[in-house]
Amino acid sequence: MSALSSVIGYFFGIWVQNIRAYPLLLLRFLIPIVLIFGATFSLQRRSRKTKIDSLPTLEQKREKFIVPTDFFNRELEFIKNDDYRHYLNPILKEMENMERIREQLKILMKQYSKYESMSQSSYSRRKKKGLELRKQTFNRILETYAQVKKLKFSIVEIEKMEQGRVL
Repeated sequence: MSALSSVIGYFFGIWVQNIRAYPLLLLRFLIPIVLIFGATFSLQRRSRKTKIDSLPTLEQKREKFIVPTDFFNRELEFIKNDDYRHYLNPILKEMENMERIREQLKILMKQYSKYESMSQSSYSRRKKKGLELRKQTFNRILETYAQVKKLKFSIVEIEKMEQGRVL
């Protein structure tokens, strides 16, 4: 028993001597402890101030619930009613636009080939006209290609599974 008290006294004495010799050593432990206690105190105080949600009042019970008119809820009605025409008409319109653009691109490619052969001519007037028209046709091809970017292709979003990943 006395050995235990002498060991405790020895360590306590060393601890007191270290604190006197190095007072900043104590701050190394005190600052984090004070921060923990301060954070705990502030969280407890804040949690006491928060208002607990109560049961709805009589007015709130009588209030009619209105479903928001966002995109999902509007589309949900078409799906519930099996109104597939709502999706098929815009899909058909986009496909017709795509077909029109493809035909227009074929015509422009034929014109481009014609003007490219004209630009290879040995006659200077024909060559000059061929170069001008070839450049104009190329610009029209670029404009037609840009129309493809404007098409939405988002009427129905479809996810494809390919080798375990979603495209």
